[in-house]
Amino acid sequence: NTLYPELLPPWAIHRPEATAFHRFRDAMKKSELPFVDGYQTLVDAKSGGALFHRTDFHWNDVAAALVGRAIVNDLKARTGAGAGWEVPIDRVRYERFSGGQALSLGLFRPPVEQTWVSPPRLAARSDCKVPDDPFQYSCVVRPGHAGALLPPTVVIGDSFGEGFRTTDFPYHFEEIHHVQSIRMREDLSRIPASTRIVIFQFQETNLLRMAQDPDRRTFWPGGDSPPSASAAPPPIVANDPALVKAEFLEVSVPAAVREGSVFEIAFRVRNAGTETWSARSETPLRFGYHWADPTGRGNWESVVWDDGTRAPLPADVPPGGEARLRLKVHALPGASPGCKLVVAPVVDGLAKSGWHTEHVHVATVDITK
Repeated sequence: NTLYPELLPPWAIHRPEATAFHRFRDAMKKSELPFVDGYQTLVDAKSGGALFHRTDFHWNDVAAALVGRAIVNDLKARTGAGAGWEVPIDRVRYERFSGGQALSLGLFRPPVEQTWVSPPRLAARSDCKVPDDPFQYSCVVRPGHAGALLPPTVVIGDSFGEGFRTTDFPYHFEEIHHVQSIRMREDLSRIPASTRIVIFQFQETNLLRMAQDPDRRTFWPGGDSPPSASAAPPPIVANDPALVKAEFLEVSVPAAVREGSVFEIAFRVRNAGTETWSARSETPLRFGYHWADPTGRGNWESVVWDDGTRAPLPADVPPGGEARLRLKVHALPGASPGCKLVVAPVVDGLAKSGWHTEHVHVATVDITK
């Protein structure tokens, strides 16, 4: 809908021509902040071949390399450091790629597609690894390869920024690390002191989360609120699974239910954390459930999921606040005594799992014929 609107059928819902994303781009172009327009880079290149996967919502290696090249060359022009991106961007066809969208579909086998990869030519320059938190990847130049490189850099972004790792992008820096933007507040203090450049990688969803989070609004150009002709509405908090802490106060669960039946549980839960639970954000906090077998303890072993049933919050819940919820539960199809029903908070709308595994309520339920 953003890069290939011409491919949508007439009956599909088309986005408005001007969105908050476009207003953000326009504001960045008018500001004094260094800005690389990755969207325009991809629009200019899309006639040369596919830039996104068909079985995954991420860009492919070629698209990541094109935007990475634009960043490297822009930094060279601004700082005078580095030699710029001098190697060609190769397009190598990969015959059997299967993306993450299949994980949310009820399929007997994952779909596969042909896609494009761009193997790095400069990989001998640096050692790259996936270290411990907070970094998604880190690359440091090897002895004997230092030369006309950009100074130590940190990329703060999401899984799109992680895509730079499989291209020649990281090999243009003396040192480079990637930090997930959703964890930015707790991880900024762990950025190496040698860092000279910080790159903020935005795409529309993480841009929305930053705009909705008052603690992150300082990254809007020219002020502490998004560009708008009218006053900004009250902020919508973006839920962070790592910061969710729930205390179950009252839980009403039947001791026995019939196999295959649908029943309802009621519970009162308190926000025991330091962050407000948002019911309105693009990543709302809700409560769901799964079943574990009688030998489990709710620790995600032998799990039967129900990702189609949620109990939404009636309103935002501040730290120390409480909510009363009702959740519809589908009993397992076969009779079994002592099954474990695990009720847990979950942040929906994330690219990765938003289930919170530490603060759960586990109830024992007999499933009868």
